[in-house]
Amino acid sequence: MAGITDSAFRQICRSCGADVVYSEMASATALYFKPQKTLELVRFKKTERPYVVQLFGKDPAHFAKAAKIITKKIKPDGLDINFGCPAKKVFAHGSGCALMPQKNWREK
Repeated sequence: MAGITDSAFRQICRSCGADVVYSEMASATALYFKPQKTLELVRFKKTERPYVVQLFGKDPAHFAKAAKIITKKIKPDGLDINFGCPAKKVFAHGSGCALMPQKNWREK
């Protein structure tokens, strides 16, 4: 839902009865190396709560640092690691549903 689930869309969803709303997919790698632009992408208004930030990526170290940054600076109600996106662009990068078949993912 990149490019779609922005703040305006989330506010409309909440006003129509959504119990929880999610951010656009945010890159854990972008947060790891240069977080400012991605932090702007995932900012939200209090009226959007409960709000969950959705992260994508492939490197466990990047997810760990991204989670710390998001938790400290954005303070969402939850974090979601995307393991299901089948988009070719995301899959080719090794993210989304490409993470599912990896064995020993935690050991990387």
